[in-house]
Amino acid sequence: MTLVLIGAGGFLGSHLAAHLAGRGEAVLPLSYRPERHRAFLDAFLDMIRAGPPSAVLYAGGSQNGRDDAVALEELSLSNVVLPAAIAALLRDHAPECCLVTYGTSWQTGEQGVEEPFNAYAASKTAAEAFLRHFALDGVRSATLRLYDTYGPGDRRNKVVNLIADAIARRSDLAMSSGGQVIELVHVRDVLAATDATLAELRQGPPGRHLVYAVRSGQPLRILDVLATMLRVAGLEKAEFIRPGVYPYRRRERFALFPDTPTPPGWRPVVPLEAGLRELIEERRRIAGAAGAPRASDPAAMG
Repeated sequence: MTLVLIGAGGFLGSHLAAHLAGRGEAVLPLSYRPERHRAFLDAFLDMIRAGPPSAVLYAGGSQNGRDDAVALEELSLSNVVLPAAIAALLRDHAPECCLVTYGTSWQTGEQGVEEPFNAYAASKTAAEAFLRHFALDGVRSATLRLYDTYGPGDRRNKVVNLIADAIARRSDLAMSSGGQVIELVHVRDVLAATDATLAELRQGPPGRHLVYAVRSGQPLRILDVLATMLRVAGLEKAEFIRPGVYPYRRRERFALFPDTPTPPGWRPVVPLEAGLRELIEERRRIAGAAGAPRASDPAAMG
């Protein structure tokens, strides 16, 4: 049976596509755009009527961090309405199909209470409420709340990527003071968490929406991540990386809630230093091919 992957062109989606195809899964990649919402749902319905898939992985969605009217419409359609509509279609036409979506650690505050960091995190929490509703009708669904994922091929403006770029290019990087706490989890560990969650959905009873955290269990301040990356890169110091230039963002997180359960039988296996070394080496190869430094984007600094 076909496994449908929505968002196969993104960082996580591209890794999922390669992982699934590599083990012989028949993967159908789909792309979603909010401006073509109705057309997408019509095509999705035709597809599942022709042959129900074994699972749907929704690895796309808007990551817009703004909360103006235009951004809210994009976030709502992409992150709330679409997964809810897919769940409704699966309930009515493919009840044995499993649905896996991806959320964020930013959905909860330091004590585990739902305190979305921004509108993006709020949209992920809203989606979970709809999925719980459809789970009560028998839909097999789960949300994996991802912590700070990283790995090869990542072009997002994440702080770990910006640091790796600065190290590779010896280019200026102005940062905040770096007291925020993050947990880095390698994308290969996210793939394994997806496999474990799919197995749980297929083997367990319907009627529940599963929520799991995909985290390393090693919370670190960004300053500690910076120190580790400099050590891995063989640098004692780097004057071109300048913490303390920018103020912290509103609602910055200086601790992470540790008790959301992880997928059954899963644990991260990629060592942090090995993953960061892989990332820095990739960025050095890219910098060598480009032959010129790239200016950093201060708005994206953690």
